[in-house]
Formats: sequence, C-alpha cells, structure tokens
Amino acid sequence: MARTLPNRDACRLSELLSQQPDWSISQRLELFRGLVLQVRELHAEGRTHRAITPQAVSVDGQLRPRLDCPAGRRRFEGPHWDAQQMPPELAGIDRLELPERIEASAALFTERGLALDPRRIDIYQLGALFCHLVTGQTMAAYLYDPKIKSGIPRSARRILQRVVGEADEERLQNCDELLV
Repeated sequence: MARTLPNRDACRLSELLSQQPDWSISQRLELFRGLVLQVRELHAEGRTHRAITPQAVSVDGQLRPRLDCPAGRRRFEGPHWDAQQMPPELAGIDRLELPERIEASAALFTERGLALDPRRIDIYQLGALFCHLVTGQTMAAYLYDPKIKSGIPRSARRILQRVVGEADEERLQNCDELLV
C-alpha cells in the first residue's frame, strides 16, 4: 500500500479509526486481508482468537496489521446479544468461557447443545471489524441503521450480510470464504 503513517512505527487500529483516516477502499480491504490471513494461520494451528477488535490490532507505518496474540479463556455471557463480539448463533447464551484451542471449545459447544464451529466467532468478529473499516460504524449500527447499509458498496455489503446471515445469505464459516 502506498499510504504510510507519518512518524510512527506502529499504533492501534482503534486509534487510527478514531481519526477517520482517508484510506481508499482498496487500502482498507488490503489491511483487512492481512488480518484474515493471520486468523487463518491461527485456525490452522488449532487455535482461535475470540477477541478480534480494533484495540487488538497494531498497524505499522505501511498499514500492515498485526493481531495481538489470543489471551487465555474468553467469556461470553448475558441475556443480551453483543453485536460486536458474538455471532447471532450465541444470542441469549448463559455464561460460556471458551479456551483458545478449537477442539476444547468445540467440546464445550457440544456439551451445551450448540451446533457451532468455534472458528465462527473469529469470522464474525472479523466481519464486525470489516464493518468498522468500511463504514466507520459498529456492527450494531450497521444492523439497525438502513442509511449505513445503503451507503456500503455492494461487494462489501454482501460480505457483511454473509457474516451475519442476513437475507437468507449463507453465513461465512471460515477464513477462506472471507478471502474470496
């Protein structure tokens, strides 16, 4: 990517996004692609991240992202769905603590009667981050504000629809589907 950050080695993506950068859509997509490739590698190692947010991403002077390492168990809970962190399949779950290892998380899902691949959480969170990159808004804002939806390029809108499972779109399940 041609655009660089002035006088900075690296900073948090959340900080950059709060400044409403004038990155092109292709720069935003390339940054996102870099994150998806990192998550795909993590999944190939049998691990999940479960906390993919702009705060968990550092960006260097060439706009190359680096996702922080996953940290321990991650808790999901509550009667209310967190549109930023939880795929709709987990809406309304009671307390659930997920370990980093895919197999261990899958076993917990099976015990709870949930038919969900643990990698789906990372895919959803990548989608929420993609939403923020493309729209400057949260996933919750995208889901509930038709003006935001209508302002998104068609190709980006299709990705978001498939992340959430809107309009009878088949939900994205893995990083390879996000890279298409």
